[in-house]
Amino acid sequence: MNALTTDLFRQLAEIHEGRCLSIYMPTHRAGQEVLRRQDHLVLKNVQKEVAKVLESRGYDRVSIADFLLPIKIMIEDLDFWKYRSEGLAILLAPGQKYVFDLPKPVGPFHVLAHEYYLRPLIPMLENQPHYHFLSLQLHQVKLYEGKGSTLSEVSIPHLPQQMEEVVGVDFEESSLSFHRQKMGGNSYTVYHGKGEWQEDHKSEILAFCRSIDDAILSFLEQDGLPLFMATTPELFSIYKEANHYRNLYPEPINRDGLPSSLAPVRQEIERALKVDLTRKMAKKAGLIRQFQSTDRVSTSWNELVQGAVSGRVEALFLEADRETWGVFEKSKGEVRIHAESNLGNTSLMNLAAIQVFLQGGEVFEAPLNEMPLPGYQANALFRY
Repeated sequence: MNALTTDLFRQLAEIHEGRCLSIYMPTHRAGQEVLRRQDHLVLKNVQKEVAKVLESRGYDRVSIADFLLPIKIMIEDLDFWKYRSEGLAILLAPGQKYVFDLPKPVGPFHVLAHEYYLRPLIPMLENQPHYHFLSLQLHQVKLYEGKGSTLSEVSIPHLPQQMEEVVGVDFEESSLSFHRQKMGGNSYTVYHGKGEWQEDHKSEILAFCRSIDDAILSFLEQDGLPLFMATTPELFSIYKEANHYRNLYPEPINRDGLPSSLAPVRQEIERALKVDLTRKMAKKAGLIRQFQSTDRVSTSWNELVQGAVSGRVEALFLEADRETWGVFEKSKGEVRIHAESNLGNTSLMNLAAIQVFLQGGEVFEAPLNEMPLPGYQANALFRY
């Protein structure tokens, strides 16, 4: 199984062979589908279909069998089918095989062309959770990086671990009410009561928050990821005064400030990121409708493919579960649409989506009647 990264995606996009096979299919974690080897049979049928296509293109049986051998081995590997997720992507070319688990069902379908069909992989990279998470209490400070399903602690030099390091050891006794609480086998000091938020103590808490911001700011700005916080609403309000990081999420996650487990925190953050994605999609759709009568928007394949290749596309909406086949002659800046796929053409949707993603644009999919400009298979918003 391969780990999908932007670098690997870029490498895959640059591969052009006589035979590039892309297979997408739903899979099952458990249940009757696994017991009946349903996924195994789906891939076996794909293998037969591809063999027929290759034979029709003039390949002999020996070369076909050699090309499809990795698929045959995968079909016969019973353990492989026991540990799947919701979907599966298999990319195969002479001397190459890449296999990716997908977070949702896709297909089943396959594409045999001169390049890999990568469009279904783009949401995995665009929507993969990647963020920083700051757990802030007066007695403990921790910074984490979340990527995919993992949440790992990050070590930051000079990051204060508790209030006393900044304002002095007598702060705990003179300023706050507190009690000791056990959690996860460890004992912590939990601060509470009105004394914590009286104005004469706010300046000390603000100084503590500023020292945290100073310690983590340069690290956070290296990649600009969203920063989520687990803390109380009162502490979050003060931290916002100290904060200089532009991508701080506007409200705290896990408002009690004492996450006993990172799993529910990660789930809450991922829910928040999905909401942000929906808002982002709605914002780009609004811009397309706003500028639809200007040069910043196009539904023409000729214009949007050229714009995608040249890096001009800011956002691209494509009709979900549909394809447009054709040829793009870069030297002429010309697109020719074909009724169906053949040996000499390519998926224009795949081509445009790959180029937009690799050049920093955003790719969205929607049903035809829910496109920003309904009735058009592709809507492009240009940067200029």
